[in-house]
Amino acid sequence: MKFFDILLGRTRIKKPNIDGLFSLSTAYLTLKDNSFDPKGIAGICFKPMESKTFVDAKNDILSLLDLSTSDLKYSIIKDDYGYEWFVLKNDDFEDLIVNIHIISEVLIDKGFEERLLSSVFAFNRFYLIYNYKSGKFYPFAPLNNERDNKLEFKIKSMLKEEIPIEEDITRWYPIKNMPL
Repeated sequence: MKFFDILLGRTRIKKPNIDGLFSLSTAYLTLKDNSFDPKGIAGICFKPMESKTFVDAKNDILSLLDLSTSDLKYSIIKDDYGYEWFVLKNDDFEDLIVNIHIISEVLIDKGFEERLLSSVFAFNRFYLIYNYKSGKFYPFAPLNNERDNKLEFKIKSMLKEEIPIEEDITRWYPIKNMPL
């Protein structure tokens, strides 16, 4: 940090470590072996911004997604809270991971890392959520209007050696009404 930044109380935002997303490539095999199949859908949630640079970044992402040679389908959805989601559909789970990583990388490279909230990967009975601020995953298993804590802890113990898992369960934020 530069002297004037410290003097003026400005802090630099730490860039998220998005390489943790790739650890999901092997973890999902463990989940499949335990009958937790991926649903073929993932999303990345971000806080939109009205600026030409941000719109240009979104357009760059759309151009990259259009270049995909896989069966990728995508959409941009605005949720009830004003956040936007790139929602990706593809039966190839690894392709979902790669494309979520690409979207993350473009937003970070363009200086919008503070706009990234989370990436979500849907499995039968639960979601794996990647929190960009911590660089860690946590499970979210909605059950009616509650959470299936037993399932969440089972997923945590199953994957703790394979992916960076958030140990502090107070940071396991439920994301309700996801467009996934």
